[in-house]
This record gives sequence, C-alpha cells and structure tokens, in this order.
Amino acid sequence: MLLNRQNMNTRQAIEWAGTELSGLEDPRLEAELLLAYVLDCDRSRINAYPEQQLNHHEEQRYRVLIRRASRLEPLAYLTGKKEFFGHSFLVNRQVLIPRPETEELVELALQKIEKHGFRRILDVGTGSGAIALSLAAESPAPLTIDAIDKSVMAIKVAGMNRIRIRPAHEDTSVNLIASTLDAFQGNDYDMVVSNPPYIPSAEITALAEGVREYEPHLALDGGTDGLDIYRLLAKRLPTILADGGICLCEVHSPLASETAELFKDSCPGSSVTVHKDLQGRLRIIEISGVRRLLL
Repeated sequence: MLLNRQNMNTRQAIEWAGTELSGLEDPRLEAELLLAYVLDCDRSRINAYPEQQLNHHEEQRYRVLIRRASRLEPLAYLTGKKEFFGHSFLVNRQVLIPRPETEELVELALQKIEKHGFRRILDVGTGSGAIALSLAAESPAPLTIDAIDKSVMAIKVAGMNRIRIRPAHEDTSVNLIASTLDAFQGNDYDMVVSNPPYIPSAEITALAEGVREYEPHLALDGGTDGLDIYRLLAKRLPTILADGGICLCEVHSPLASETAELFKDSCPGSSVTVHKDLQGRLRIIEISGVRRLLL
C-alpha cells in the first residue's frame, strides 16, 4: 500500500486515504480535510502542491487518523474542533458536536435579545458552550449568561472554549456551572435557551453509527418518549423566568407537536410557537407569557 512507502507525497496520501475511507459519504473530502489538519494548512494548498512530501511523523499521524475515520469516528472528534456560528469550538467525546441547525436557535435568540433588551440568560445543557458563547460573542449588549450542564467534563470543555471565544462587550460574563436546573429556582432570567437531549431511548440504536458510537448518550437520550428534559423545563419555567421572559428550545422535529402541547399544559396562559428551520422542519419552540411563580 502507498502508506508504507517512505516520504509519500500529498497526492499519494489522498489516494490511499480515499480507498481506506470508501465507506464514507465523501471519502476524498474527508481525506483532504484530515491531511490539511495534519499539515496545518488549507485544503487548497494540498491540491496546489500534490508533490509535497510528508515527513515520518506526519505520515504516522495521518495513518492513525485515517484508521479512526474508517471506523466512522466523526471528523470533529478527530480534529478536536468544530465551526459553529463563525467560531471554532474545541470538542471531544464528552460533548455533543454542535449542529448547523442549532445556529438558527442562536440567531433567533439574538433577535429576541436585541428586540426586548434582554440581559440575563440561562443556557440549560450547555455542552461545549456553543450557544452561550456564541450569544456572548455576537451580542453588542452586556449580557450575564449562566450556562449549566450536569456533566463536569462538559463544563471543562466549555471552559476551554470560553478562553478562546471572547464576548463582544467587555461587561458580558459567561458563568459555567456544573449543576442541574433545580438549583436555579427563584432566579429571574430574561431568557432561557436550551438544546437538550431529545431522542427517545428506543431510537438511540437507530442513529447513524458515528453518532451512536461516539457522541455522549447523556446529550442524546431524552428518556422513554424523548420529553424528559422538556417536562422539567416546563415545570421550572415559572420559577426561573422573569415576567416578559422567553424560553427557546431546540426540539426533535417528529416530537415538536407533543413538546408544544406539553408546555401549553404545564404553563397555562402562555404562548407557544413552533418555528421551522431552513429545511422546513419544526425545530425551535418559543414559550412566552409564562406566569411568574414566587417561591
């Protein structure tokens, strides 16, 4: 095989890797992205200099990454990074890989912040910190964001991202807290945002292998019917959301109607709206007009 040759060049490396990754949707793209990562350069440079030779360390590192990729380990875990809302987030197997559709939740939240002058935000299940840190980085207003996750390891990843991704306003603060939602009753947040685990337990085995085998089930499994965290949110919103506040949650599209009904039943008098994503799928639930319950 070409990989056993000494000092192989980038063209040979890509050809070999493309064969090894034949089971992937786009083997060449994956091969080029991983080689660019190993060589710390753009994909364009790889194609522009096909005769550039790899040194022994680069070749061995590439071999390991291609082997892992052939077992369907996600690219983001291989490189340790994922682009989200224009920022590069560090990720590992302790956190869910940020998805493009969650960017639409961030965009909607930014619109609400600007329109209503919201300042205090709670991010439930922050994971890598993608939502909280993107809001901080993109909002020109000074925000106080509490980002919570029950996983201590996830909070550590979010902490590394907080160092990398700076807020737009010097007075904005992002507080990362390993905790559950119950500890925050009695607060008065202007906005609650969340991309919680929402896959029904029985459907976990049907997920794509790369997701099922590598991403944390704690961030995927929403319980028997996929609605566990929404029940808790609906129950706690009257004790954590300020008058006039809004809650935005990403939802599992097939369960959007059930999730909306759950909030309507648990928060009488509130307004519940389901927003579609760019692909036309029901994706974000907005809850407003929740009656404040004083403890």
